[in-house]
Amino acid sequence: MKRLIIALLSALFLLSSCASQNNDLEDSKAAADTTESLPQAIVTTETVTTEKAPELPVLVGLYVELNNDGNYTRLNEWHDEWVKGKDIAVFDVIPSAAESLYSRSYTQLWKQEAEKISPGTLPKPYLNVYYQLNDGTEINVDITSWKEAEGIIADGYIEIYLYDDIHQDGGWYSHLTEGTTDSETVISSVKITAGNSIEEVNSIIITAYIDGSSPASVSLFNGQ
Repeated sequence: MKRLIIALLSALFLLSSCASQNNDLEDSKAAADTTESLPQAIVTTETVTTEKAPELPVLVGLYVELNNDGNYTRLNEWHDEWVKGKDIAVFDVIPSAAESLYSRSYTQLWKQEAEKISPGTLPKPYLNVYYQLNDGTEINVDITSWKEAEGIIADGYIEIYLYDDIHQDGGWYSHLTEGTTDSETVISSVKITAGNSIEEVNSIIITAYIDGSSPASVSLFNGQ
């Protein structure tokens, strides 16, 4: 009898243990099912593209008639001594992208090139002058008329003189002033002269613009 009771108790213990294991398995499966049913995080990456501004055409250049022979060469550097009161350079502001041009008449050359980019009208170039002093001071001036040029002259470091070579009768003419400027005036060349305080200047850049065009710049260096 005693053995029978022990056998029954053992059987009950085994049944209880199996039920517990089954419950644990069902709980684990339920947890797994719950985890699988949870919404998954969706990670998206957005590529931001920055559109480049369209490049402007080259419609203007700074040229020099190096040998006074009708050949005009486009430049981006100019080397000459900076001596107080003496001219540093004269640049022709021509509405062209060519590396070199030829004509015995500057007026005809200018009008010929202007007609290619602006038929029937004369484009109006303007300038910017940038120069830096030895102490790090920077001067940056847009030049659209004689007035800004005279303001630069008054500062005493460099002198800027503007010319309209297009509306001339073939005789001698001077730089643009208030009295020689009107609505038809075209800045077609520029002269840079060393001012009284030129020794305080360590760099000069002249830039020419025409609306709708990439600019053209020349860096001026002190010395040959």
